[in-house]
Amino acid sequence: MLGRDDVGVDLGTSTCLVCVKRRGIVLREAALCALDRNTRNIIAVGDEALRMVGKTPGHILLIRPLKHGSVSDYDITTRMLRYYLRKTQGKRALLRPRAFLCVPGSVTDVEKRSISDAMLDAGARRTQMIDNAVAVAVGAGLDTASAYGHLIVDVGGGVTDIAVVAMGRVIARDATRPGGDKFHEAVMRVMRRKHNLMVGERTAEEIKLTMGGLIQRKPPMMMDVTGRNLILGLPRTVRVNSDELIEEMEEPAREIVEGVHMVLEHTPPELAADIFERGLTLAGGGALLPGLEETLTDQLKIPCRTPNDPVACSAFGLAHIMDNLDTMGEIFG
Repeated sequence: MLGRDDVGVDLGTSTCLVCVKRRGIVLREAALCALDRNTRNIIAVGDEALRMVGKTPGHILLIRPLKHGSVSDYDITTRMLRYYLRKTQGKRALLRPRAFLCVPGSVTDVEKRSISDAMLDAGARRTQMIDNAVAVAVGAGLDTASAYGHLIVDVGGGVTDIAVVAMGRVIARDATRPGGDKFHEAVMRVMRRKHNLMVGERTAEEIKLTMGGLIQRKPPMMMDVTGRNLILGLPRTVRVNSDELIEEMEEPAREIVEGVHMVLEHTPPELAADIFERGLTLAGGGALLPGLEETLTDQLKIPCRTPNDPVACSAFGLAHIMDNLDTMGEIFG
């Protein structure tokens, strides 16, 4: 039986979500740490560190513990997880909760062990892994316990996890495709090539969320963007047209479509038939990109649905599994 204070952690490349049994999601912050280069002391974690992006002096280093779905720094990962545990548990953190971890599908068994050990070092008394694709499927309200096949496309920050789920297990997977960060890079390339303007990561994300996408808008959206002129080296503001972004953003979208094709090629015919009948579920922060759902539907010729909160879909699934472990334990335990 789970304890009252047990927690679930959805550790992603861009966002970390923490849920507590019977309370749901209690924390949603950036998976980012700011630390002093010289002393290695952590200065800020999460959203506080996110506000420093592009504005830090030379002695402050910003680190994402997970890069492209892989653990980049074990020590920072441990310290970040400890911070989140203490923030969500408060004084009850001394009880050492049992932790359920949800990590990207691209993480290897060795890295899973590393993250599990990091969670133990952060204060958990025991850890259990829940597959990311399975958690997304549960969070999206799919009947994962049945023999029907479900196709999950989770476009995270560092990697896109594409998987077929049936009977609580992953049947086929490709977790090597580019994630949402590639769309940021596409925006930055457009600004350099067409406007000779260098913009930072946060500005690129703002442009992407405001007027980025894979569909033409009528009339096109316009946005004033300020950055550094690559020729003069001085600040400059230019007006950007939404249609300018489409061509560059189509490339990472094509790679995602290719990944879905590859997974379907390795899917048993009966499950593939279920998918073509029921469609795919699009989750992750990249699911918010306008036109991505339509592009997948058009290119793959199968229906596509996006949950109400695609970013937190896996965390919702993790919370549901924790709350119903007595009945779902045989499948997910």
